[in-house]
Amino acid sequence: MAIFPDLSSQLQIVEVHDITKADDFKKAFEKFKIGAVINTASPLVNSPKDVKADVLDPAIKGGVAVLEASAKFAGPQLKRVIHVGSFASTLDLSLGLAPGKTYSPSDWNQLTYEEAANGGDAAGYIGSKALAEKRMWDWMKENTPAFDMVSVDPAVIFGPHVGPVDLDHLNISTQMIWELVVPSPNPPPYNSGHLGAWVDVRDVSAALLAAVKVPEAGGEQSD
Repeated sequence: MAIFPDLSSQLQIVEVHDITKADDFKKAFEKFKIGAVINTASPLVNSPKDVKADVLDPAIKGGVAVLEASAKFAGPQLKRVIHVGSFASTLDLSLGLAPGKTYSPSDWNQLTYEEAANGGDAAGYIGSKALAEKRMWDWMKENTPAFDMVSVDPAVIFGPHVGPVDLDHLNISTQMIWELVVPSPNPPPYNSGHLGAWVDVRDVSAALLAAVKVPEAGGEQSD
């Protein structure tokens, strides 16, 4: 908060020990009167030892736990849960890069749980995004809580960093951009996903704010 001292009074933090357990969110809901929940927590593990245990299960169970906790502990003032997913949820890998295709909420990544678990690191990550979001929408239909849900599925996020960052410790998306603009003995190919779908972090923030404020957004999936 040293970077934004004028805003420090607007931020309070409650530690959630295990995001896959609804009861671990109880303290946060009891401490504050929460009108909207934005769920951003999902594992991003480089070279996971166990894709199921380290990536898939925490993503799927964590999303459901947020919904369960919201239904169990939040008061009537909670109107909406916004899930921040990924374009990977809608990306149909069988189509390749598919230039010119317009994706919509009716498009879904078709990876199964077993395919995601056994297809390597990338398949595990991509599969976790789709499987978690699908399970959350299923939970909403099965339980019909008093609040509604919105999902926002951005592509690769880039933009200004908060605070100093050295070039040896860039996050993954910024590193991908950096590899395009600096000399490299092994530059990414022109048709690489490095040159695919991108979105500025400030636009993602604006989309999340709109998801909170716009009543008509309820029940929608935004790519």
